[in-house]
Amino acid sequence: MSTEPNRIIEGMSPSVHPAMAEHLAPEFVIGTNEAGSIHHPAYTAGLATMGTLWATSAGLAEAEAAIKAAGTDPASERRLRAGAEASLSKARKAAEGALGAIAQHREQTESAITEALGVNEARQQVTTALRASAIHANLSRITDSGKRSDELRAILAEGDAESAAAILAAPARASGLTAKQYAEFRRDAEQRFAPKVVALRDSLDKLRTVVERADRLTFQRFGGLIGLGGTPAGRVEASLRALENGGEQ
Repeated sequence: MSTEPNRIIEGMSPSVHPAMAEHLAPEFVIGTNEAGSIHHPAYTAGLATMGTLWATSAGLAEAEAAIKAAGTDPASERRLRAGAEASLSKARKAAEGALGAIAQHREQTESAITEALGVNEARQQVTTALRASAIHANLSRITDSGKRSDELRAILAEGDAESAAAILAAPARASGLTAKQYAEFRRDAEQRFAPKVVALRDSLDKLRTVVERADRLTFQRFGGLIGLGGTPAGRVEASLRALENGGEQ
């Protein structure tokens, strides 16, 4: 079954095609070898899942079209539904596995960012905590919000990692900041002290969105074959399955 970019599957969104993940490939290069680029394992898992979803969609669409062209055939339709059950189950497991891997790697990037910012050390070291208290007091004494923002920008511009860690290791109010100001400072500090890891985290978020969308669209298109979704065909299949199971949905 082809995954050519120009391949069209009736009623199937192009968002399911592996090309939607492939364009993210440069963001996930972690090395090179004689064969070419080495990609992050989360990307590899995501791309493989996109291939599975697209191949599943192509196979089901082809079978659906063939049965339709041949005319009504209850036996063939039953075989299609049985095949759809197996194929979609495999596709869903692949999607869950990929999304789980993406989530795990994203959690690791969050930990790496926190480590790069020195937040844990600022919370645990006594001497660091004492210096942090002075930093908090200094910021709290600045009553003008504009001047306080200038001070925060200066901390980042100067690469003052200790002050940034002190601010981020404590609640926003310790430094006289609002929740919004604190979140903005955290975001800017991440970019200042851990830009590469932040970029990876953002790429993981994009990859997750691509895989989730492809998984959702696949089941929207073919879920009716196994009694999922609100389409007429889906409701019929769900009702028939309920009857076959003794009335249990």
